[in-house]
Amino acid sequence: MIVYEQKARAEMCGLFLYPFSILPMIQAAVTGCFFHAQICPGTALNSASQMEGFGRSEASKATWEAKNKISKVIENASKYDKILLDEVTEDLISEKPFSEILPLKGKMSDRAVRKWYLKHEAMIPSLVDNRLPIEEQARKVFGLRNLHRTQARDLIYGQKLWAKLDETDPNFTFEELIESKMRRKGLTREEAVLDILKTATKTRKSVNKSLGLE
Repeated sequence: MIVYEQKARAEMCGLFLYPFSILPMIQAAVTGCFFHAQICPGTALNSASQMEGFGRSEASKATWEAKNKISKVIENASKYDKILLDEVTEDLISEKPFSEILPLKGKMSDRAVRKWYLKHEAMIPSLVDNRLPIEEQARKVFGLRNLHRTQARDLIYGQKLWAKLDETDPNFTFEELIESKMRRKGLTREEAVLDILKTATKTRKSVNKSLGLE
């Protein structure tokens, strides 16, 4: 059940939903109220919950309940302007394909989106057949990275940031990336193609660190 609750309590729980109707209140007073669904710390199956006396069946049930509430949030996302998640919920959301979280477009925090992007970027090597010719593998890797990058930007709350990223860090075409690597790194075309494969899951550590992910 989604209820009103004071910020002090909301911060202790897992998932905060900001409805359009209360955004002015949030902006006007830091101590305002929030909409949130209660997915509190400890709802996922982990060693900490086991140590605290959570049996396997109870922990599994809690995980199922958390996932079920996430499904409800996705179903009702159109009612809210921005959705903030705790770390447990972010991890669960990051595992979902973009097609399943379309209602969250333009509503997720920078950290939640970054987690989603890193999760899907790490999957790229497993999605490319290494029996294919090297350049074909590189093109598939390149295409998947661009796709995930574009999808991640679609998920970010705030169109201003989305527009800024498109301006400062646009997606290259494959040939533009090849030319850039050849120029910046002094590589041949063949070496640049291999470099695309080698850096398939390389991310900016500075961005991860700024969001508390490293």
